Amino acid sequence: MGNLVADAMLDRVADQGAQIAIANSGGLRASIDAGDVTMGEVLTVLPFQNTLATFQISGQGVIDALENGVSQVEEVKGRFPQVAGLKFTWDPSVAPNEGRVVEVMVAEGAGFVPIDPPPSIWWSPTTMSAQAAMAIRCSEKG
Repeated sequence: MGNLVADAMLDRVADQGAQIAIANSGGLRASIDAGDVTMGEVLTVLPFQNTLATFQISGQGVIDALENGVSQVEEVKGRFPQVAGLKFTWDPSVAPNEGRVVEVMVAEGAGFVPIDPPPSIWWSPTTMSAQAAMAIRCSEKG
């Protein structure tokens, strides 16, 4: 369900140049049964009135956001990243925020290529996730 939501987010803003979308698991509040989908079901899954934002972020910023997203898996904090336009591998045996994210691949053409930390890419998070990303960027600057 989460990656489907991220796919829909990316589809909505791809014409604005967005290359990836990340939704946090905590924003998803239900699942949808097979069959026709109603607006009521969608609002049950996504009850918050978040909007989408698009901005440029470095590849390292994306890695940091994913690292943050897997940092509290053991506590089931609801921040696990649901993604579109990328895929990543993480290692739960590594301590939180110490390099759990071991590989990030971004969609390019018909396949995926390793993310390049320095260049910027267009990202589409929800406004809630954008606020978290801005906090990460501010902490990087000291």
